[in-house]
Amino acid sequence: MGRIRKQIRQFRLPIVSVVAEKRDPFLILISCILSLRTQDATTGAASARLFHVAATPKALALLDRRRIEKLIYPVGFTARKQG
Repeated sequence: MGRIRKQIRQFRLPIVSVVAEKRDPFLILISCILSLRTQDATTGAASARLFHVAATPKALALLDRRRIEKLIYPVGFTARKQG
């Protein structure tokens, strides 16, 4: 068990777990959607850009699709994740 604990310390928390610490269901949901088939570094950067502009459902709803696409780029499969 000591070896396992030592090895675990070198792993980072997934970005969605970091977002979950804020305890905001909206932010967690959006981060989960962005994280599908995307590396954590990409998810983290895209989430940060998006949440800087739209950290609430209402704020997100006010953005047009092109603005969202620019904010979350280079998250893959952009059209599928928004549609």
